Parts: sequence; C-alpha cells; structure tokens
Amino acid sequence: MFFSHRKHNEAVEKAHRFFPVRVDEQEAPGRAHPWQLRPQWVEKPKEPGKGYWTVTPHPGLVNGIPAAVKMAFAEAPLLAQERILAEAKEANRPRPGPETRVDVFVDEQASLRIQWRAIGSDAAPEGAASGNADTGEIRASFEPVPEFFKRLGVADANPDLLGPQAETQRYLRAGDVVLNQPRLAFANEVTVGALVDGSIISANPTFAIPPDRQSRLTATAKFVPIRDVQRRDLLAMRFVDEPFDQALIATVYALSPPFPQDTQINGGWVIYIKYQVHWNLVHATPRIEERRELPRITFVTPLGLGLANLQIAEILSRNNDYSQAVLDLYQQNNLRGTFYAV
Repeated sequence: MFFSHRKHNEAVEKAHRFFPVRVDEQEAPGRAHPWQLRPQWVEKPKEPGKGYWTVTPHPGLVNGIPAAVKMAFAEAPLLAQERILAEAKEANRPRPGPETRVDVFVDEQASLRIQWRAIGSDAAPEGAASGNADTGEIRASFEPVPEFFKRLGVADANPDLLGPQAETQRYLRAGDVVLNQPRLAFANEVTVGALVDGSIISANPTFAIPPDRQSRLTATAKFVPIRDVQRRDLLAMRFVDEPFDQALIATVYALSPPFPQDTQINGGWVIYIKYQVHWNLVHATPRIEERRELPRITFVTPLGLGLANLQIAEILSRNNDYSQAVLDLYQQNNLRGTFYAV
C-alpha cells in the first residue's frame, strides 16, 4: 500500500498527543534508511584548511530505479567511471573529459556538494523590505532560526535593516537536497492572427516529452516549490509547465563553534540533518484524458477594417470568458505528479 511521509508524520504527532504512552521513533542499529545522508568535509588539495562539505546519499529508489547525481567525471567514484567508460566505448562515443557532467547513481556512492544559505543574524532578507515613515524603520522578513538552534546560541536576524546586527553566539547555515523526477509537461501555444473581419487569438494545448525519466538529486541553497499556474500567465505566454516534479529530501544544517573567528564554513562546523523522506518512493502522474482531438479555444475580437467596436464592456466580458476557458483547459490537463512512500 502507499503511505505518504506526511500521513506518517501526522500519525506520529497524534500518537504523541493522545496515546497514554511515549512514542519514540528509532532506527534499527546499523540500519541506514533510503536517502540517509553521510556528510564529509573535503579539503582542497592546493589550499590547506579550505574545502567544502559533501553528502553521500544511501541508495534511494524511485519507481524501483536508483536516483542519480550529476557529477564531474573526474570526481565520480571509480566504479561509476568504469561503467561510464564502458558505455561510451560500446556506443562508440568519445571518452568524457575530466569536467564532463555525468550521471552517477546513488548505489555507486554518488555525492553532492552542499550549497549554503545563511540563517540568523547575518542572513539576507527574504523578499522586499517595507518602510515606516513615522518611525523611520525599514523592516524585512527573514527565515526564522529553528528553536533547536536557538537553544544552542543562534540568534534571529534583526528585522530592522537600519538597526544593529543581532548579537549571536553561533552562526547557522543550511542547504537543501531535492529530488527531481522528469515527467510529461503541458504546453500552451497562444497564437494571434489577422482576419478580414477581426483578430483571432488561438490557444492550442500540446505536451512536452522529457529526454529521459531518470530521477536525479540536486543540492540547492533553498528549495522553492513550483508555484501554481495563474490565468494571466497562460494568456501572456509567461506560463511554462516544468517537465519535472520535485520533492524535498532533507535539509542540511551547519552550526559554527561558539564565537567563531571566521564566518566561513570549515571542517570544524557541526552538521545536523533534518529528513523529509525516509522511504523508497513511487512517482505517478494523472492519466492523460484520451481524446480524438484537443479542442481549439478561440476568441475573436470585434475589430475589423480598422474600425474599433465601442462596446468595451462586451470585449472585456469575452476576454474573461476566454481566459477562464484557457485556465480550465490547463487544469484538465495538469500533469503534476505525486510521490508516494512505500
């Protein structure tokens, strides 16, 4: 049966609240769950003391296939290099160069270099700032520091941009590991053509096919979910349905030592990992509705021969009807998929 991680977390939360027993989640000794990350500090050979943090995922499956990571060929594990060279020879392709990006599977010890964002007193604001003419303050919103790290000495940022930086005992960095799963995408082609008796706007739905279906892990400073489609995006040709679905696998935190001399991350920082997924996954998209022909939605403006129709209200009404029809068309063919835990 399919059981999403959200339902599991909800069940555990209710157990903590309502059951007359204490509920603890513990993994079996020595057992690594799918997607579990092993952090490692990698020093640069020619720069002693400088380097970067990587994480090596325990093999995780999507639809029974191991996920992959894009890596430079020179940085890929030996097992993956041997496979890639054998595949290139069999397909009569040139040997990949040291910096060529190749797919390395998680069961081949693939690793990701973490991309960091600051959280806390030295963080950058999220979104636009707003000013108050009465107080002279310019305020902005910041990502809040998790309560766990507040107890360890990390202070929230001062929302007043003109005020002093908040005093803190430690600095905090975070980066996200995201799973991308390719899928079919809905495309909306809007064309405008001239007719003798007016102009015609035509919306023609099509589907974009990804080059492959291989799931891949990526590291990003902050995971931003794909936003829902707006009607104005469909009409203005700003809408592009991403040909993949995403799932946040985990957030990696780096905590500095108390009162550090330098805010740059190094091997002395402590790594904490917050997981969102602990299981192998199944990904599924809605079934495409079988039709003999997808209908063309058209809107003919009441303009022709250079004469403008003065019934502006009627024009706006027809435009609203047309744009709503285009939005309905997208919603009927929305192929955004869902991940299930197994």
